[in-house]
Amino acid sequence: MTTSPDSTPATAAGRSRRTRVLPVVAVAVLVLTLAGIVAPRPITLGPPTGDRRLADAARPHLSGQHHVAIALIEPEGVRYAGFGADEHAVFEIGSVTKTFTSALLREAIARGEVSADTRVRDLVPTDAPVGDVTLQELASHTSGLPRLGGSQTNPVSLFAHLLRRNPYSGDGELVIRDALAAGLTDRGTVAYSNLGVALLGQLLARAADLSYPDLLRMRLLDPLGLAETTLPLTASDLPPEAPRGYDVAGRTAAAWPLDGWSPAGGVRSTAHDLAIWVESMLDGRNPGASGLGVVAEVAPGDRVATGWFLQDLAGGGTLVWHNGGTGGFRSFVGFDPDARRGIVVLADTERDVDAAAVAILKAAR
Repeated sequence: MTTSPDSTPATAAGRSRRTRVLPVVAVAVLVLTLAGIVAPRPITLGPPTGDRRLADAARPHLSGQHHVAIALIEPEGVRYAGFGADEHAVFEIGSVTKTFTSALLREAIARGEVSADTRVRDLVPTDAPVGDVTLQELASHTSGLPRLGGSQTNPVSLFAHLLRRNPYSGDGELVIRDALAAGLTDRGTVAYSNLGVALLGQLLARAADLSYPDLLRMRLLDPLGLAETTLPLTASDLPPEAPRGYDVAGRTAAAWPLDGWSPAGGVRSTAHDLAIWVESMLDGRNPGASGLGVVAEVAPGDRVATGWFLQDLAGGGTLVWHNGGTGGFRSFVGFDPDARRGIVVLADTERDVDAAAVAILKAAR
């Protein structure tokens, strides 16, 4: 999950306004300069933990990482390994959260609360363009909504991101207002949208007359036994010992509790719980397992389902996957339904682990 800038042009009539803005700009430049001269800290891979064969297979693919937790799911069982972390270490999983929100959609459909074709306006009366969008489109990034809402594409959010602070703020009502104010572009084609999935989660909570955290806990976390998985909405929900991640220079990043944006990326979890998540997708206990049919094509060999991406594997088979990233964490969860094998890789730096996860899945036999 990332932010993007929003600039405002100056006008000739704004000469006095520019005078007032100059001190603010000067302060911003000073803060950025000070942030830039903070000495980077070297990142080294932590000591190996767990299954030594799996750790040995993973190590060559984890350059630039610090603490890493890995779960390899196979028909014979689950193997865990890590570096400076074990399977119970907690990480922000970022947009892997979207697979939870898509599972909640499939569960709501099974309960008769909504259908895949339920439209936004059926749950939030509106004449806005997004009112015609279906829940299935929100879950598959084909709604035409932008990546972020207006409340997140402003200088304050950009500034927070540059300083390695949490750029996301606002409750579920703000997410809904952002979506109602947004225009649609190329509806029907795949365009990744945090706004769309955050809106989906808030709408599903409305349909169930629950908060999103309660919906998640009651319908997924408790039934599947995901006791190590949490959803802090705000900084006050985090325990004092909550882990912090790092940027690529080794500087500590702020935690990212996402409040109303949580359905798109707010979950914290462990390799242990995410291995259960993958197993439940493979054995059908997870309501999201019913949503793996192709919804749209991204590119030849790459498709999107309900909350997951599908990629053809060399030699046959399909990798069902999703990745995630916050200010100081990266994650990847994927599985091959035919081979009944899966991989979870969680890291506490903002360096991607996608290629590493796929390589570990291939190498660890």
